[in-house]
Amino acid sequence: MGQDLPRVTALSSNLLGVEERPIHKEFDEEGPGYLSVHGPRHDNDHLNFQDVQILPTTDEILAVRRPPYIPKKDIREPNHLEPGPQRLLDTLFRHLRFDSVEGIRDISYHAAQQLLKQTLGTTKNYEPRQETKSGNRYFLYVDVKFEELLSDEKRGVILRLSYLCPHFMRGRGMIRSGRLEQGMLCALVCLEEDGRSLSVTFFEVHMTQSTDSMKARNGKGVRAAVQLAFTTPAKSDNVRRVLRYAQGLSSGQYVLVEFPKLLYAGFYHCLHTLQQIRSTGIAFTKYTAPRYASGAAGNSVNVGLPPAMEVVPPAYCTTAEFRFNLGCLSQNNASFSLAELRDAPMEFITFLKRETTLDDGQAVALRDCLTREIAFTQGPPGTGKTFLGVALSRVLLASRSTTKPKPLLVVCLTNHALDSFLAGLLAAGVTKIVRIGRGSKEEWIKKFELRALSRNTRLAQDVWDMKGVAIRNAQTLYTQLEAGCKGLNAAYATGSLSWPTVEAYLRSTHPEIYEQLTTSNDNPYARSFAFDYWAGGGDLHNLRELRTELETCLLGSTASEGSSISTEGIDRALEQIMLHAQYQSARAEQNNIWRLTLEERQQMLRRWNAAIDREELMAHFATLHMEHQSAEQAVRKSWQKRDAKCLLEQDVIGLTTTACASNWEMLKALNLEIVICEEAGEVMEAHTLCSLFPSVQHAIFIGDPQQLRPEVNEQKMSLETAIGSQYRLDESLFERCMIPKDPSSSPMPTSQLNIQRRMHPDIADLTRLVYPYLQDHPNTTTHPSTNGIAERMFWVDHRMPEADPSAASKSYTNPYEVSMVTGMVQYLLRLNAYSLGDIAIITPYNGQLAALHDSLKMTCSVWLSEKDRKGLLDEGLLPQSEDDAPRSKDELSMGDLLRIATVDNFQGEEARVVILSTVRSGERPGFLKTMNRINVACSRARDGFYIIGNSSTLGQVPMWHQIIDIFAARGRIGPGLRTCCSRHPNHYRDVYTPQDFGQVQDCNIQCGEVRACGHVCREGCHPPELHERLPCTSSCETIHPCGHQCQKLCSEPCGPCKYPIKQQVLSCGHAVEMFCSGGLPTCTELISTVPLPCGHQRQLRCCDKGKPYSCRKECEQSLLCGHRCQGMCADCWSSASSTHQPCSNICGAKLRLCGHYCDSECHSGSPCPPCKQPCQESCAHGQCKNLCSEPCDPCVKPHKQQCTHQAQSSLLCSLPSEILPCCEPCDRVLPCGHACPSLCGETCLCPQCVSGIACTTAILACPTCHCVLDIMDLDRRLVSNIYTVSECGNITGFAAGSPKEAMDFRCVCGFHLSRFRRYSILKQMSHAPSVFARLLFKLGKALSTFSRRVHYHEKELGESFHPFREQIRPNPLAANQNKALVASRAQQLLRLSDSIEDFKPTAIAFEQSIRWMQTTLPTALLSITEHNICPVFSLRLTILQRRARNAWTLDCLRVSSYLVGLEDPSLEVQRMGELLRIRASKECWKGIAECDTAVEKAITAKTPAIEVELRLQQVQLSHLLDIALALARGSSAQLDTLLPTMTPEPASESVQKTVQICRRFPDTAGKFGGLVSKFVQVASGQRYDKEDTLQSCASRLASLPQSCTYETRKTELAWGESFGGSVAVCELGGHPYSSEMSSCPECGRIKEAEGVEEEARKAGECLFEDRFLQAMKGLAK
Repeated sequence: MGQDLPRVTALSSNLLGVEERPIHKEFDEEGPGYLSVHGPRHDNDHLNFQDVQILPTTDEILAVRRPPYIPKKDIREPNHLEPGPQRLLDTLFRHLRFDSVEGIRDISYHAAQQLLKQTLGTTKNYEPRQETKSGNRYFLYVDVKFEELLSDEKRGVILRLSYLCPHFMRGRGMIRSGRLEQGMLCALVCLEEDGRSLSVTFFEVHMTQSTDSMKARNGKGVRAAVQLAFTTPAKSDNVRRVLRYAQGLSSGQYVLVEFPKLLYAGFYHCLHTLQQIRSTGIAFTKYTAPRYASGAAGNSVNVGLPPAMEVVPPAYCTTAEFRFNLGCLSQNNASFSLAELRDAPMEFITFLKRETTLDDGQAVALRDCLTREIAFTQGPPGTGKTFLGVALSRVLLASRSTTKPKPLLVVCLTNHALDSFLAGLLAAGVTKIVRIGRGSKEEWIKKFELRALSRNTRLAQDVWDMKGVAIRNAQTLYTQLEAGCKGLNAAYATGSLSWPTVEAYLRSTHPEIYEQLTTSNDNPYARSFAFDYWAGGGDLHNLRELRTELETCLLGSTASEGSSISTEGIDRALEQIMLHAQYQSARAEQNNIWRLTLEERQQMLRRWNAAIDREELMAHFATLHMEHQSAEQAVRKSWQKRDAKCLLEQDVIGLTTTACASNWEMLKALNLEIVICEEAGEVMEAHTLCSLFPSVQHAIFIGDPQQLRPEVNEQKMSLETAIGSQYRLDESLFERCMIPKDPSSSPMPTSQLNIQRRMHPDIADLTRLVYPYLQDHPNTTTHPSTNGIAERMFWVDHRMPEADPSAASKSYTNPYEVSMVTGMVQYLLRLNAYSLGDIAIITPYNGQLAALHDSLKMTCSVWLSEKDRKGLLDEGLLPQSEDDAPRSKDELSMGDLLRIATVDNFQGEEARVVILSTVRSGERPGFLKTMNRINVACSRARDGFYIIGNSSTLGQVPMWHQIIDIFAARGRIGPGLRTCCSRHPNHYRDVYTPQDFGQVQDCNIQCGEVRACGHVCREGCHPPELHERLPCTSSCETIHPCGHQCQKLCSEPCGPCKYPIKQQVLSCGHAVEMFCSGGLPTCTELISTVPLPCGHQRQLRCCDKGKPYSCRKECEQSLLCGHRCQGMCADCWSSASSTHQPCSNICGAKLRLCGHYCDSECHSGSPCPPCKQPCQESCAHGQCKNLCSEPCDPCVKPHKQQCTHQAQSSLLCSLPSEILPCCEPCDRVLPCGHACPSLCGETCLCPQCVSGIACTTAILACPTCHCVLDIMDLDRRLVSNIYTVSECGNITGFAAGSPKEAMDFRCVCGFHLSRFRRYSILKQMSHAPSVFARLLFKLGKALSTFSRRVHYHEKELGESFHPFREQIRPNPLAANQNKALVASRAQQLLRLSDSIEDFKPTAIAFEQSIRWMQTTLPTALLSITEHNICPVFSLRLTILQRRARNAWTLDCLRVSSYLVGLEDPSLEVQRMGELLRIRASKECWKGIAECDTAVEKAITAKTPAIEVELRLQQVQLSHLLDIALALARGSSAQLDTLLPTMTPEPASESVQKTVQICRRFPDTAGKFGGLVSKFVQVASGQRYDKEDTLQSCASRLASLPQSCTYETRKTELAWGESFGGSVAVCELGGHPYSSEMSSCPECGRIKEAEGVEEEARKAGECLFEDRFLQAMKGLAK
């Protein structure tokens, strides 16, 4: 590194090099700071860890030559501190800080190198994703500019930056991208202009803003903005440096670095808390940080602890009167003393097992946790850890002292675990709970959140008063900061002075002037009011009239505070300002600055501006920001007093480890005594120490260190690596105490839960490799086996290779396992035995997770955890769109979602059936080599567990080898999985490939299972779960009280006894059976059969004789439509005639055009209505969004680049492309190991594996029937008349001449061969005429819409001009309001112009496509190619855009003529008017040049009407430019230097040519005749001169005619409303138009030479030749 490279300071030895940042494999052990032989490594290398800044300094980022100092964890290792609490805190802080900021250092250094090398792309489509040599990924945004300084009530100064926005983040893509989210850490890297100084400043994202936010600042849709807040605590030097950058006092090159998904609060609070904790600030240091004395020869001797590591009981329970109340767990109110628990443990445990629901392991653990002041309980999977924690909480709450009881603190790692624990407490009757933090997604928890409960907490009056003082102080400082930021923005943007920037200077240098301009009002805006008015040239006597301006000013300052100012307050403030100014001015006498003219005031302001010390001003505002942050800290502390009182009123305080660290000071003040930590095995020791407050007397840790460990960022700190085993950051306090790695430490007593209730014993055998003592609860033996699979657990062993990870994701995938898992899931769901929520798929790799998600989301509703989704988004594996927004558990029931997750994010979850995809199938086992991760993966399933993986690869790991032995010993490993009927094992099929799952047949054997009622099920084979839904058809065997058996079916309600007991003769003479239940039955004897008119027969019974009867059978008559009538005979038939009800059947006819089935009601006698199914057609840009019956909306995007071998097409996707099909062979290796024999971009299929055919030539594989098609044969039959094909089969170009019409060819299965990419041109050619017609309609519709909008906004501008004039206030203090009014005017018209500009490329691409097809593929448009097709949409759009711009230009001049005539002492209004005039002048010059270019295109396209309108627009612009020049002469602003230096050429030639065109084409161009006459009359003798007045200019603007007529708009609207039928082409210009139009809307019919003048006169407002010549003579004069 040379001397010319940038450094952080002149004294620093750390320089930025051009070579890659070295990767140090070892850490420095020489000690921190000056203990190192070579001295401090950088300016943040301190001996005392409490002096270390948490975020790296710039010098620390540049310090890459020496490795950092990281102490080893073992006590026996050398260290600069003696063993004890201070050494533990120092070690944990340095470990955690390195893990948190090493990636930040690496990324910042890499970004600085990119800035130094100037290798950053500044093109609009640059790639922001970057990656360092160490693999740290980040986003780098270039072309960073400072926009403005903002302020926030909580965060103080906010920096607004703009940057060149990457393409995928523009517009609404910013929201979908997930970039620059609020709270995320980012850095501003600056290389000073001299190239020798570098600075890195860290921020938190305050708000991200899309490209739309920068339109007002000429962002042009490619620049976006972001608001950044300084990280807390901010450094004054950093704030001052950034303010200097923002104000231009320092300049250089800037880049913005985003650290993906790195939340600053996620690591800052824990590190900051470790720095605050003193050696006496941790409980139980005799266990966690024992003190050792150095022995002889430097060896360490343990003198603080006996070898047995005995743990004493909690101090609060050692008193004689204390008893543990067990009444909350048992039916009796039993209580036990500490002595009873310690001296008779078995009696207590027996009591718990007898009187409570605790099992043996839980009872022992409960006793141990109660009798140890620091207790550890290990809970293997499924052993009820949360249940034990809730039971402990209930006992401890019930046993508290009744005098000032302290709440119980519950700490969990994740929000999900915390919510589950609190839900268990609520279910157990504990209602006084409070949750700290906002991370919960549960609705029920909201009423228990601290912010909700603390609202009702009342404080003492003195505390309220102190809080009010703190809030008012913070608000005062914020108002000053807000006013200062606005003043600095104005000074930097316009060079004008504001009161906040000049106040200090005047107070110290010109006190007499200061007194005349200030006031005693506390509001900074009120204090600056007089100065702003004076600086703008205002008169002191007019101050009283500025009430509206003062009200606007003061309301703007109070909006953020949520307060308001009364009318009396405004009047009082205005009176105070006016009286003070008058009094001080009178005292000044000759030095009265209010008597100065505007010019003198401006000179004085310029002198002050030059005299102000900008560096001192930046230092002042940096100090103001720091004071505001201190005031906000005081406000937060005052609110914490209320929160603390609320917390003490609760029984349980629940929070996460992060929330515990961030609220450490408040919680410490509560003097809590009991802490319960769940998930303790996953919590870093540093986070655990943050919960061990000095007042804690009892700490209970529940977890499992043999499952997943805490997550670390740097693998060098993980005990899974060789070097990391010396530092062990991922070793929790639980694991360190239970299984110490330090030889000088002894293990602490640990309880173990030993009965699992989750897994079937067969699956639990895998877990017993880790937990030999684990027992199964009896209920686990009743878990049903997996429905549809022969074995409950099975290993599908394969040798299919894994796919190499891509450079972007670096995550492994295995396509075979993806297909196998997908087939297995679909098979299980097809059996109807499982819902989606019963199945879970887990895998160790994000790449495989993304592949599984893509494969399964098409057929299943898939759920990803929040952490998994973020991980996929970060790696670019899951592109999130508006339609693919993340779904939470709250939005959908988990039973409706298939869960797929990584192993690390599935801990704590379970499912009935779990499928594990191991992915790796090569040399190394990868992530699944660690025992903890294997343990989690194999302990999630309840009923069925299936592994798909390569046993040879995984068998290298000892634990996997043991698991494989278990599977092999039971015969449950092999290449194929046996599927079978769960009830009939003989009905089976072995599955070896994913396709085999689809060929498994359903079992049709009778069920034969004994139902719950005791009968044998006679239904077809089905899962046992369906028995409850299917009614039993056996006879009921219930015995009534009378002793008779029920006569109904088993599934029917019994009711009264219907058993016949005797016969009785009725009055009719018939005998009937009498029922046991009594009552006289009705005679049902059949006496005759009567025919009915409907054709049915009535069985007449004795009881119905003489009664009217209606046939109750369904009408079986066939209707005319062929369906059977679904009505009743009684409704359809009468004595007179038969009238059937309308047919309500679904038609069901197969539609001829699309093949769908008609789903409408029967419509006999009329054709089927249009198909309502979604259209199945699609292109490379997506699927058609129309209905099947609607014509496909032609895609107007350019053809997508199909592969890297092809160039990018510029033609429309819906029409044939000029790019030849790719003839390169496919380079993919299929999962079977064979090379793909197809071509690039086509369907990949191995014919050798599917059909046993080895291909030697290129083939295409039909995706439907998998048949093999020879490409050379297909080329000869399909496209030989379209392309030229070489002998080797390569397509080299398009065939010469006119190819014959392409034939329609299908595969034997009906698959259209045109769906292959190679032959897609066949379909495009056959559909070209209809697509051409629809494209005409689409473009015509857009043209019509744009025309309406332009006309509407043009009319709106004219109508709103007078109201606009009334809102302008010509005084200095209304300048901002006036600017806002002017800026907002005509914005919609300008946006419309931009929309037209964005749409024009579509029209141009359409025209290019048509021209190319005419020359290359004329048969594609055979029906309309008798003429030269020349679409004119691009010209029409140019006219509309020009019309909108001309209307805006005219309005600018109209507003300008009004503004320059107003009297404003500050001349601000006049300046605005002059700037508008200049903008209008530039637009006129630009428009005239554009019209010239467009006229040439119109002449070539033979479009006389368009040519005439373009020329008239050009003439209109010439007149507007004349008026602009006249306004410049009449303006009082005298900005002569801004006048144009040349005038346009006279428009006489355009007018003359326009007349000739109008006479030749009277049907189209002739409609402009009257308009041309008006332009000639306006132009006669009118040129600008020095005598023009503003009134005359305004009059000329009002009399200037438009450049279009009613007929023109009618033509434009006709394109959108009159299209239909076929396409016609005019004979003259070849313009396409709808056959419904009477003539071509562009050129009409050609008139013969004779009678032209007479025809023109009949046209209405015509142009006479003599009048034209007379006008021309006037112009010549």
